Amino acid sequence: MKRIFLSATAMTVLMLAQTASSQVTGSGTTGKIPKWTGSTAIGNSIITESSAKIGINATPVYTLDVFGNQSATNTRNFRVTYPAGSPLSGTELSGLTHLPYTWLGSQTGGWTAVYGKQGSAAAAGVFDGQIHINVISTLPIPAATFRANQRRLVIVPTNIDGGYNGVSKENDFGIFWAQDEGGNYTSGLVLGPHNGSPGIRIAANGNVGIGVKDPLAKLTVDGLVCAKEVRVALSGAPCWPDYVFDKSHTLKSIEEVEAFVNKNHHLPGIPAANEIEATGIILGEMQTKQMEKIEELYLYIMEMNKKLKVLEKENAAMKMNNGK
Repeated sequence: MKRIFLSATAMTVLMLAQTASSQVTGSGTTGKIPKWTGSTAIGNSIITESSAKIGINATPVYTLDVFGNQSATNTRNFRVTYPAGSPLSGTELSGLTHLPYTWLGSQTGGWTAVYGKQGSAAAAGVFDGQIHINVISTLPIPAATFRANQRRLVIVPTNIDGGYNGVSKENDFGIFWAQDEGGNYTSGLVLGPHNGSPGIRIAANGNVGIGVKDPLAKLTVDGLVCAKEVRVALSGAPCWPDYVFDKSHTLKSIEEVEAFVNKNHHLPGIPAANEIEATGIILGEMQTKQMEKIEELYLYIMEMNKKLKVLEKENAAMKMNNGK
């Protein structure tokens, strides 16, 4: 028995001929898969078969070539949707989609290679090695931009000097965010585990909190800090209390210091315990105050040493007189 192999085109034509018999009219093009163009007529479909390749709306170059239909709003090579009433109703996945940014509040256009949405959700995609999610930017081209409810998170692998942020330098890698397109920056950026354990929060004013929601300084840490070295830069004049040794410096008498301590229960110029408990200490400022007290203490010791030497001389003289 001989086996006969028919191409998809030949099979379709044979089926049409068998079904419609002599009533079928129309003509076709070699390689085109035919379709019914009327109740008794056939013609070309948009599907082409050539050298074991299939083309949809295109002459195939690869195993499957699809040329999308273009309109004023989008161009799609393929689209997968789900019927109404199904759990995935409103979900769409399509490929090589043109997204005019007029949809997103801008006047320019862009492309994504893969487009997906849930209902009226925004687009997400990949194109030319970059990831763009609702990209709107006139700044250095980001590798990824995430945008939802006007909030944007931009990832830039190669920044320009001052790009996106005043402290960024040329070729910096950056992660930047904005609350909305109007330039309002009151939202923070949080890095942390999802289980509720404390993380890191960068506030809109640039303050960083570790385990702290509202950092009150450039760095606020709720917990132990371990470091091999800490350097505190002091500013202002004088920044170090060597003025204690100037002849113009007024040193309180020991009696004055004693009276102050008896009344206030802390040294002059040093914050009280309740102040420290309420506001903490500024490390550089406290180190300066402590050094001031140490230098003043040396002045007291040197003054006492002078008096002691006088007493020693007087005592030696008395011994000599008594010995006579």
